[in-house]
Amino acid sequence: MYCSQCGTYVEDDMLFCPQCGKQLQPIKKVCIRCHLPLSEDEEICPACGTRQTQEEIIEEEDPYKDYWKKPILWIIALVLCISSIFLGNYMTSHPLQATKSTSTNQESYTLKGRTSMYDLSYNNQSGGTVIKNQKSFYYVNNNQLYVSDLNQLDNSEVLIDDCVGYLSIKNHVLYYCDSNYNYQAYDLNKKTTTQILENIYYPVIKGNEVYYQLDQDDESLYCYDLTTKENKKLNDETTYDITIDGKYVYYLSKDDQEKYSLKRMNLEDEKVETIYNEQCEFFINDQFIYLSNGSQILQMNKENLETKTIKEVENRTMVLVGNKIIYASSTKVNCMNLNGKDEHVLFKNVVARNLQVLGNDIFMEGYEQRNGETFCVFNSEGQRYYLGENQTETFENVQDA
Repeated sequence: MYCSQCGTYVEDDMLFCPQCGKQLQPIKKVCIRCHLPLSEDEEICPACGTRQTQEEIIEEEDPYKDYWKKPILWIIALVLCISSIFLGNYMTSHPLQATKSTSTNQESYTLKGRTSMYDLSYNNQSGGTVIKNQKSFYYVNNNQLYVSDLNQLDNSEVLIDDCVGYLSIKNHVLYYCDSNYNYQAYDLNKKTTTQILENIYYPVIKGNEVYYQLDQDDESLYCYDLTTKENKKLNDETTYDITIDGKYVYYLSKDDQEKYSLKRMNLEDEKVETIYNEQCEFFINDQFIYLSNGSQILQMNKENLETKTIKEVENRTMVLVGNKIIYASSTKVNCMNLNGKDEHVLFKNVVARNLQVLGNDIFMEGYEQRNGETFCVFNSEGQRYYLGENQTETFENVQDA
């Protein structure tokens, strides 16, 4: 079947779309211990390892039963009460200066590295909800665009009230889509907004041109010149996940039989070639195209299109940061070299449904067993920063989330 929100092909028994995170069907079964959603035939939870039988949750005999009757317990309680009275009097007469309590690495986290065209193109495959320039960090949450200083991520404010993503910055102008997917230009100096295009997806700016998918024209590929206002149609097929690399524009296309393929168009002669016959996520660097089809991570040479498998692994989403591949699999976020070596786990007990690149850092949107719905940035060393207490909610179980 296909996801009703983004069109991604998914297996019939999947609970969530691996591309956009949309819930596909009612959750009939969750883990009896950590509440992670499970398929009906899963007997062991992949997050906490609990076997899904009633015997697992039968309470054992309480080893502390009737402890309250023991005299030593009452003596300890009395000593603690007296100590707390003395400590309270001391703290009242010797006040301490309060400090902000934060999670590990919260105080010292700084976003590093420059954002490239590759980063922007790939981020737009995931909605393009984060971006940064030399001074500020911008991110979308609940259809609002927040901004904070790069060195003070804990101080954020709402910049734009109606924004879903597809962010780009060029010459002090921030480009984005509103909730109707109209393409807007916000002047960061003048604080004014101008509408550029209507009802578009996956916009990528190269030079003075915007490459985008026009939804109302059968999702075809277009090019709009920001200077001359000229609009040009480039193809007559469905076009998703637009990515610019040199003289090529790469995109996913879907035929009449609902089959996906990865194509690229030469912008000089508009010649189109199919380079991969399957739905995938793809990330490009100077030499290679890295592909993720859900069960494999592949490397394709851009010149001769030779392809090899880096790793056979079930994965939900993937990004490239420097010489590292960061990918999410089941309830973990993993890191490995571009050749698939030196793999290690960065985070456990997290369902990451969205990864985007910010120079040397990664933005993650997902669900954690401990913290519930999560928005954070992290690096390949495993340092992590949660994006504000006001942006994170905690849920008892995944149904509430």
